Amino acid sequence: MPVGGFAEGLQPIVSVNFGANKLDRVKGAIKISLLYSLLYVVIASVSAYLFGDNIINLFGAREDLLVVTKEGLYTMLIGMIFIPITIMGVTLFQGVSKVKESIVLNLSRQLTFLLLMLLILPNIIGMKGVYYSYIIAELLSAVLAGVLIIRYFNKEAPRVQSSEIYPIKELGK
Repeated sequence: MPVGGFAEGLQPIVSVNFGANKLDRVKGAIKISLLYSLLYVVIASVSAYLFGDNIINLFGAREDLLVVTKEGLYTMLIGMIFIPITIMGVTLFQGVSKVKESIVLNLSRQLTFLLLMLLILPNIIGMKGVYYSYIIAELLSAVLAGVLIIRYFNKEAPRVQSSEIYPIKELGK
């Protein structure tokens, strides 16, 4: 997915500017990447919604499968809107050497929240619970990412110097 490409392009920018203690650039890069990746996801989701029948028919034209697949596709498109927030959060924390936060966000998205929702919702609301599990897991992961990103920029980032994480040693010592 192109959101991963945005993240891969963002990561060295975050790392270099964090290393140079230019946190305003880190914040700016995160905002720009988030904006463009959200814009991409919205355009892709709207396109998939508008041309969903055509896309689904590429894989077969059985009417019963079309109905189920269409419902699943349209429902899951909603969850896609939240993906960039989590992915950019993971990238930020990788770039500033916050390993725990990065791992927590990675695991929350497709493991912790999704499995939890898959265990609960289908038992309550049936097959729709499978689709809604994805949306809720993505939403919860995005909220967690947002909280961690805001906390980082408001509390931790202003206090941390990259030299505290990577001590600079004098040559010859």
